[in-house]
Amino acid sequence: SEHVSKKPKNRANYNVPGPAKGKMDAALLGWVEGATPGDIATGKKTSESKFAKAKSLPPSTFHEHVADYKESRAPLPSVPDRAAAAKAAAKRRRRGKPALISYEKQEFIIEVIVRADRANEGMTSLAIFDMIEVLCPELKHKQIRDAFKKLKRGKRNRGRL
Repeated sequence: SEHVSKKPKNRANYNVPGPAKGKMDAALLGWVEGATPGDIATGKKTSESKFAKAKSLPPSTFHEHVADYKESRAPLPSVPDRAAAAKAAAKRRRRGKPALISYEKQEFIIEVIVRADRANEGMTSLAIFDMIEVLCPELKHKQIRDAFKKLKRGKRNRGRL
């Protein structure tokens, strides 16, 4: 039996001019213009995901293009509000749950641990948990322990802790 090699699957780039971009642009225009067919039985508008699948496009990529289109067409905020608008846009892009311990407190905790280690007065886990408890009294012991574990695993602290 002869081994037949499979042709590698090509990835479509929807941002570079070509057939894939033309397909995405046509679907995007169809969605934004409101020419989306609804379900006749229920009278509901077709979902973005179903529309993308009907046009043979990946739903997540189609959603990103729709969001970018809407954001680019949104009216510009007044000059004083631009900073707040940029901050709100950055906040929308974040993924996952918010940190239990603020970034500033995390930096302080790391500095205290590193300085104690440099002075050859290394801190035990219990001492670290007590310090975090003083800084964040609203957290329970398990939350403190989990937050410190996550802090240790973080990319910025790899070589430090």
